[in-house]
Amino acid sequence: MQTMDLSISTLHRRYRDGSLTPSAVVDYILERCAAFSEHHVWICRLTRQQIAIYLDRLDISQIDKLPLF
Repeated sequence: MQTMDLSISTLHRRYRDGSLTPSAVVDYILERCAAFSEHHVWICRLTRQQIAIYLDRLDISQIDKLPLF
């Protein structure tokens, strides 16, 4: 699995230039979490379907108006 730079500056730049979407970031993070499931790190993990509710509310075309913490 290739690593992804999740720094705020990189995410913001890639969201703005269209080379990355919040959905792709979530998929990457879920994949990474699954790779470490045997370590019992997570108390509770949302499913992709549960997270999709939040992703659907994002309007990536308005990225400059959205907070990125």
